[in-house]
Amino acid sequence: QPIPRAMGGAPSAPEPEAALLDPSDELEKKVLAWIQANPIVERTFTGAKLKRASCPVVPFTYQSALTDDSFGISFTHAISSNNSVEELQALVDYMWVERLEMPVLEIGR
Repeated sequence: QPIPRAMGGAPSAPEPEAALLDPSDELEKKVLAWIQANPIVERTFTGAKLKRASCPVVPFTYQSALTDDSFGISFTHAISSNNSVEELQALVDYMWVERLEMPVLEIGR
């Protein structure tokens, strides 16, 4: 059995794109074309919940909470509810996304 990544195990290999989408499905063709045409996507999620990660090695890391999404944000130092959006963006060290459901995806019909 593989060692979990959090315990020092190697990350699993990414699935090939072909395994994720069935090119014979018209909707999936449109989605794939949209992804290729929009490699950078910016969205604002209001009401997204974050909880503090429990790892002392990365003390300023927060992860998704109360959702099936799986993502996290690590800051360079402690943040507070008084920080502005600009301040928070400047403090981001890195972000990881494993799964993120986007409520609306316009792909043209």
